[in-house]
Amino acid sequence: QPFFLSLAYLAPHSGGPPDPPGVDSRCRGSAKPAARHIGAFANEPLPLPPNFNEGDATDKPASIANREYLTAQDISRARRYYRCRAESLLAVDEGVGRVIEALRASGELDNTLVIYTSDNGFFHGEHRIAEGKNRVYEEAIRVPLLMRGPGIPKGVTVDDLSINADLAPTIADAANATTDFAPDGVSLLPYAEEPRRAHGRELLIEQFSPDGEDGEPVGTEYAAVRTSKYKYVLNSTGEIELYDLENDPYELTNLHLNPAFAEAEAALASRLSVLSSCVGATCHLKPAMKQKVPRQIHKNGHRCTPAAGFLLRVFNKAQSRLVGVDFSVDGKAAGSDRTAPFKRKLPVKLLHRRVKPEVEATAELVDGRRLTLHDKVRICG
Repeated sequence: QPFFLSLAYLAPHSGGPPDPPGVDSRCRGSAKPAARHIGAFANEPLPLPPNFNEGDATDKPASIANREYLTAQDISRARRYYRCRAESLLAVDEGVGRVIEALRASGELDNTLVIYTSDNGFFHGEHRIAEGKNRVYEEAIRVPLLMRGPGIPKGVTVDDLSINADLAPTIADAANATTDFAPDGVSLLPYAEEPRRAHGRELLIEQFSPDGEDGEPVGTEYAAVRTSKYKYVLNSTGEIELYDLENDPYELTNLHLNPAFAEAEAALASRLSVLSSCVGATCHLKPAMKQKVPRQIHKNGHRCTPAAGFLLRVFNKAQSRLVGVDFSVDGKAAGSDRTAPFKRKLPVKLLHRRVKPEVEATAELVDGRRLTLHDKVRICG
């Protein structure tokens, strides 16, 4: 019979029953490792990325810009919490292993979709935030996502964006089931089958908090849109943030009001407005772009396209401006174009590698969305 199991471990969160007398209390306030794992990471250094105890944060919202620098005591606590969380995950690793072994022993492993993920990350001193999670920065919103099972190629890494709203449609797809609702997310199974392709994704990221006794929200509130290149954030205070995540992965420089990024910011603000009220399929519409291959000819009883002079063109009907296209043949790079009209004469040598090569164009819009257009074409011999 089909079965579904959702297994949620407490680790690496804090909480749980109080420590019994005599137990090492160094993890008090943090995640509690199993007794057999206490001290396993006692000498593990605290990561110190470029945004750790961030120096100049004047370009960020007041809630970050006005934070005090972390003291030696703050850093010591962050290090302790980091080690305790890492130790607590060793028991999770063992638990996941038991689940996998039970599936293998029952003969169901190869017929079961296994998804390993989390709901959020934690801060350990980045942007002067010693602990917690309720912020828009990458340390809090990025989570692991591992999948294995039918339809998932072994050893494949997918670079495209995904979000927790994708999990339900992925599970339904794997089970050949239909839903009585229109999901905001998409099945990730096609992404695993085509790991090098971009799908024009943009993600809505929101944080809303309940009000305290004074009527003010308990945590930070924001709405943001994340594309392959950018993150645009509208905070409830009206403060705006814009980060180029390709060139600034640690979110050190807020590009809001930078004239060089004005067009990108305006496009992202428009996309955020659309995503904030979308429902179902309208939440994952692909940008209106297409590629055009040369006309076919008749040769030896077949319709085919000559390799010589094979010119691949890309046309854009999306609201955002097209800023660049990378061309490829069967995954092999075939050049790029950064100025309109976007076109490329593909190398004859690459086209002749197969009878029906796949010609691809990965197009990037000014808002950072990327979409891979692709066609299989028969090449004249």
